[in-house]
Amino acid sequence: MARIRLAGASGTRDVTADLGLGLAIAVATDAPVRLAAALMDRLALPAPGDDLLTPFLDHVPPNAQALPGHGLADWPLATLPGRRPRYEPRNLDFADGLSRWDLDSGFRRETDPSQDYSAATDGQCAILSSAVPRPAGSAALLQAIFADDYRGATVVFRGDIRAEPLTEQAGLRVEILRHWWRVGRAREDHGVTVSGGRHQWTSLEITAPIPEDADMIRFGIALSGPGRVWLKNPELRPAAPNDPEPVSGG
Repeated sequence: MARIRLAGASGTRDVTADLGLGLAIAVATDAPVRLAAALMDRLALPAPGDDLLTPFLDHVPPNAQALPGHGLADWPLATLPGRRPRYEPRNLDFADGLSRWDLDSGFRRETDPSQDYSAATDGQCAILSSAVPRPAGSAALLQAIFADDYRGATVVFRGDIRAEPLTEQAGLRVEILRHWWRVGRAREDHGVTVSGGRHQWTSLEITAPIPEDADMIRFGIALSGPGRVWLKNPELRPAAPNDPEPVSGG
C-alpha cells in the first residue's frame, strides 16, 4: 500500500491507495517518493544507467504502467511503444498462488485497517471471501492485461464457480477500461452471478466486445456482501463464430 499526503485549505490528510496508483500519482505530480530504509535494504535491486523502468517491466502490473503519448514522455515505456509487453492471461491454474491476480477492494474501515475482503488459493482454485460480518461495498479478484491484441474483437471469459450458503451476490466479472489515464476515463462492466449455496461447480461465461480505444481488460470474480466464492479453470479467449452474442454491461 501507498500512503499519500494531501494538502489543502483545510489542512493535510493522509489517505491510502494501492501501490501502483500511488506511484502513478507521484510521477504525474512530480511528488517525492519515500521508502523505509529497511525496505530498500531488503527489496531494492540495482538498475544500470538512468533507465529505471525497462529492466523491470516483467515485475510491473499493467495498471501501473504508462501509456505512450499521454503526458509521461520521460518514461522509457512511453518513448519506446514497441517494447510495451503484450500480457496474455497467466497463472490461470493458480499454481503460483495469486501471482498476477489483484484483490480490488475500495473500502476500508476507519476503525480497523484490515480489509473487509480477503483472497487466497486452495490447490487450483482461487477463493474470494468477506473478512468481516458486514463488509463495506464489494470486492473483486482480477487479473489485468493490455487490450491491444483484442481491440475491435469480442472476448469470452469463462470459469467454474461456486458460492457458500448465505453469499449475497457473487459471480464472474469483466471490466474494460478506456482512457484510464484521463479524468474522464470510462469503464465498461460485464458480469454474471451465481446464487449462494450452490455447492456444485457451475460453468459460467461472459461474452463482451472490446472497443477500438480500449486500454485494459480485467477479468475474475466479484463478491458483494458477506460470503465466499470459489473460481477454477478461468479462461479468456477471442470469441468463436458460434459463440453467443455479447452480453450487456451491468
